[in-house]
Order: sequence, then structure tokens, then C-alpha cells
Amino acid sequence: MGSCSSEKKIAFSDSTVTLIAQGAEARIFKANFYGRPAVIKERFRKKYRHVALDELLTKERMRAEIRGLMHCRKLGIPVPPIYFVDSKQNLIVFGAIEDATTLKNLLDGMHEVGAVGLVDNLASTIGQVLAKMHMNGVIHGDLTTSNLLVKQPLSPDNCRHVVLIDFGLSFVSSMVEDKAVDLFVLEKAFMSTHPNAESFYRTILDSYVKFYGKLGSEVLAQLEQVRLRGRKRLIVD
Repeated sequence: MGSCSSEKKIAFSDSTVTLIAQGAEARIFKANFYGRPAVIKERFRKKYRHVALDELLTKERMRAEIRGLMHCRKLGIPVPPIYFVDSKQNLIVFGAIEDATTLKNLLDGMHEVGAVGLVDNLASTIGQVLAKMHMNGVIHGDLTTSNLLVKQPLSPDNCRHVVLIDFGLSFVSSMVEDKAVDLFVLEKAFMSTHPNAESFYRTILDSYVKFYGKLGSEVLAQLEQVRLRGRKRLIVD
């Protein structure tokens, strides 16, 4: 991690931590927290940003992540549990989602999945989870296929096990526009990373509307407006 002192302050029962991923904002470690499998998210300083601004943005994203996760857990939306927060070290310790992979990895190996029914069930589950989140006013802010975890191996039971992660850009809103933009972010992820999974994404949207009802249809209508704005922006650029 950033330093060995972080491990001592958190007092892991198993002090071994393994770096498993690093993004633009944070490092992710696999660890053991008082005997429980855990994942540590460490937000590190961005050297190109002013120190005060960097600290402000880091704290705000940590607060947003904690608020988003706690809100979702109260609503029964599947997200990782929070075990511990160290605001001085900019760490959040989550319960590990074991035997899971990202939706991105799953779609990248789609030819290995096999049964079409399992894939459709998975897409339907994702649509329902997103609809429930939006129905309760939670906007994820960074919906990508890397921020959706799926229990492995894929089976009739596991395709119902979808977990949302990475709520650092989340916020609360009842506005149809915000929900449409949330879906548009996911759509762009599909278009850029999984261009051959169009039917999978379409099933997500169909399930979203079916679960959400009339307001879901309004979100999809607004999504089309967001798409049009995106196309116009590309033409102007």
C-alpha cells in the first residue's frame, strides 16, 4: 500500500495485502480484515492537482462512495459491505465479493458462456438492479461493465447475483435527465468496449423499463435525447 503504517493502523489479522488493480483514482488491494476476506480501496494523491484541491476532491469522492453504498444497502440493492473507513489514509475496507468477475471480463469471454438463456437472465437482472437504484433516486455516476460484478461460474442461480461497485461519483437525484445520463454512460461503455454485445445491452434496457414502468419509459425517451446531443457534439467537434 502507500506505506506499511496503513496496515498497522487498520490492524489486519492477516497483514498480507496484495495489489490487484490500479486505476486513475485508486489502488485496489486484496486483504484479510479480522479474519474476513476484504478489499481495500486506497485513493492516492494526484500530483498534477493542487494539494488542497486534491484533498477536497478525494474526501468528497470518499463521502459520495460511502453514502451511495449505505443508501443502496438499506434499499436491498446488492453492493459490497463497508468494514472500515480511514479518512486520514483515504482508505475504505470493503467485504470481498468472492468468486465474482467483472461484467467486462464476462462479456470479453462471451463465446465461453454457452447457454443463451443464462446470458439473457443476467442482462435482465442487471436491468432490474439499475431500475431499483434509479427508482430510489440513486445515480451511480460511473456505470461501466467494470463496475458490475457477477458471481462465477455463471449458472441459473449466479446470474441473479449482480453487485454494483465504485460509487465515488454517485449522488441522489429524482431527475429523469440524470437517470438517462447514467444509462448513457453505460451505453458508451458497451459501444466502445463490447460492440458485439448490443443485444445484451438492449435486454438490460427492456428489463429496466419492465421493472420501472411508466417512469422507466420516460427515462428511455430522455436517453434518446441524450444520444442526440452526443451525436451533435461529435459533429461540431
